[in-house]
Amino acid sequence: MAKQYRPYDEYLKRAQTLLSAYRENIVFKPVFGAAAAYSDGAIFMTVGMFGVALKLPVEQSAHLMAEKDGAPLKYFEKGYVKKGYVVLSDATLADAKALRALIVQSMEYCRQS
Repeated sequence: MAKQYRPYDEYLKRAQTLLSAYRENIVFKPVFGAAAAYSDGAIFMTVGMFGVALKLPVEQSAHLMAEKDGAPLKYFEKGYVKKGYVVLSDATLADAKALRALIVQSMEYCRQS
């Protein structure tokens, strides 16, 4: 079943909700119809019709995908895989402690890159 496109505002609202507890200077911008979150000028999260994706170190991304806790990010069904990003599974998104740790790791990783 094809994923359904939603208006940018819905993706933005979901990103803002997920990041509401963080006191970082987070800026949101549209990217390929998705909402992207930036911390200190570095993109670390995107939310779109694919779900919620974080930019993480290669080893962490590979681990999440191997454990079926994530999948490769593609902005479009027939598009290229966006390297360095992992789309989080519903189970990972539901685990508040794990999600919080991944978001912090993503922000720190992207600031250093």
